[in-house]
Amino acid sequence: MKKITTFLFAVIACVTTIQAQSINWGISGGLNVSEYSSSVLKSKAGFHIGPKAEINLSNVTEGLYINTGLLITQKGAKKNYKSLGEFKLNPYFLEAPIHLGYKVGVSDKLAVFGDFGPYLAYGLFGKMKADINAPVSKEKYSYSEDIFGDDGVLKRFDMGLGIRAGFEFMNKYQLAVTYDWGLLKTWKNSDTLDKLPEKAKNRAKNLGLKNRNMMVSFSYMF
Repeated sequence: MKKITTFLFAVIACVTTIQAQSINWGISGGLNVSEYSSSVLKSKAGFHIGPKAEINLSNVTEGLYINTGLLITQKGAKKNYKSLGEFKLNPYFLEAPIHLGYKVGVSDKLAVFGDFGPYLAYGLFGKMKADINAPVSKEKYSYSEDIFGDDGVLKRFDMGLGIRAGFEFMNKYQLAVTYDWGLLKTWKNSDTLDKLPEKAKNRAKNLGLKNRNMMVSFSYMF
C-alpha cells in the first residue's frame, strides 16, 4: 500500500510540475451520507471539511484539470434496534481525492464540471458506540471504545474510487455531489467482529464491509 500511495502522489507531483498552468486554491465543506457495503448497518450523516486545489491543465486541453485536497471526513454507519437501543460506528479520516476532470463554461458566470479518480484515506480517530436499553430492568447501558488502534475494529488505511459533478458560479463558488466507492475491506480480522451484534457479525464475515460515501459540498475558491 505504501508503494501505491507513493506512486500516486509522485504522478500528481510530476503532472503539476510539467503540465500545470496554474493552481487554484480553496476550501470545501459539507454533508456526508455514509454506509458500508452491507444491508445490516444503515447509513448515517456526517461532515467533511478541508483545503482543496484545482490544478489547471488547459495547456493540454482547454477545460482539463485535476481536483485534489485534504479533507477531514466523518464516515461510518449505524443500526437502530428501536426500543432496545442503537449501535454506531463513527470513524474520522484524513482523505485526499485525486480526480481528473473537465469543466465547460455555460456563460461568463456559470460552468459545469465533472471529475473521476482515486482517493486515499487514513483513519485518524473515532468511536464505536452502543446504547442498550434493558427490556426487563429498564436500565440503560452505554458502551464505547476507540475504533482504530491495536484493539480497534477498523483498519486505518482505505482507498477507493470517486466521481464528482457540479456547478461553478462566478469562478469562485462551487456546489458539487461526490460518490466514493471504497475498494478495501475495513475490518481487521474475524476476532474483532465478536464485538458486533450477531446478525451484523455474520454478514461482515461473509461479505467484508467497504466504505460507501456520498458528499454534498460547497467550495470557495480564492
